[in-house]
Amino acid sequence: MVLAFREQIGVAPKLYARTLRFGRTAELLQGGAGRLAEVALTAGYYDQPHMNAEFRELSGLTPREFLARRHPMGDGTTVAEPAR
Repeated sequence: MVLAFREQIGVAPKLYARTLRFGRTAELLQGGAGRLAEVALTAGYYDQPHMNAEFRELSGLTPREFLARRHPMGDGTTVAEPAR
């Protein structure tokens, strides 16, 4: 079964699932989904450290670094600055 999946899709099922979850996480971050812990749970990670580790492994950046590059005026802890 795994071989058939790999033949059809080009990667193993687990890597495919990780890639999809990573893409969803990046979309949530880009869209201003809220605090990183909330993004992690919404995207399907066990917790924020799990998301951080996988995000870094797949992109070379932590979610905070990703946000800082996308939102240079923010502090990197949230997608959008909270109302003050």
